[in-house]
Amino acid sequence: MRAILSAIMMAIAFTAPGLALQDDDVIVVTGSRISDYESDFVPHVRLDRRADAISVRVSVVCDTRDVAQRRQELRDTLRNLVRAGRQNAAINIGLLVDRNDLGDQSIVNFDETIVDSIAINPGRGRPDTSEVVIMATTAISPDDTVDAATARINAFINGTRLVGRTEVLNTNNWELTVTGGPARYRDEILAAIAADAHRTAAVFGEGFTIEVEGLEGGVHWQRAGAMELSFYIDYSLSVRPTD
Repeated sequence: MRAILSAIMMAIAFTAPGLALQDDDVIVVTGSRISDYESDFVPHVRLDRRADAISVRVSVVCDTRDVAQRRQELRDTLRNLVRAGRQNAAINIGLLVDRNDLGDQSIVNFDETIVDSIAINPGRGRPDTSEVVIMATTAISPDDTVDAATARINAFINGTRLVGRTEVLNTNNWELTVTGGPARYRDEILAAIAADAHRTAAVFGEGFTIEVEGLEGGVHWQRAGAMELSFYIDYSLSVRPTD
């Protein structure tokens, strides 16, 4: 049993690179990250939790011919989105940013202070169209559905006051998010692994030692349903005769 306790204490003291988050960081749980990085094996002990929110990529595009006027119309529409978001408690407007080289992404708040400095990209593959992609996020309640959550975002988008030839379009590309990131569940997962190890030890009884390895790794995650997520540490548990 000393091996169990030693491994648990090591994991609690360890902070994985890239997981030192602020309490209010909003981490995006993407399907692409799962296929590119996560292990196919999900260990026995995991936590299934409902996501905190759903975020939709929103394309703000303008095809006014004059470049200067097009950019101004697009930025003015962005300001209208930000102002409308401040008045709508159900919606938050943000920008998607990369956190590290593993493909992790966060959503940071988008406000009027950065409207004039935000990068404007070519849109729809056309030189006469400009685009900015933002994230519209709405919190998920216990009885929410994907349709109900995205309907709130659609209502917000449809109510935007547009300037010139600007359009605000729902790309229907949505992601689940976790405030504080998956690392916030680390201690709870470690406690569950320790409890499972103790139960396993009790089954085998005296003369056997339980060892837990891999707890120094970070917290992994994947979707477990439309709005549910599974969080786990990629550990291994083994039983061997006591020396």
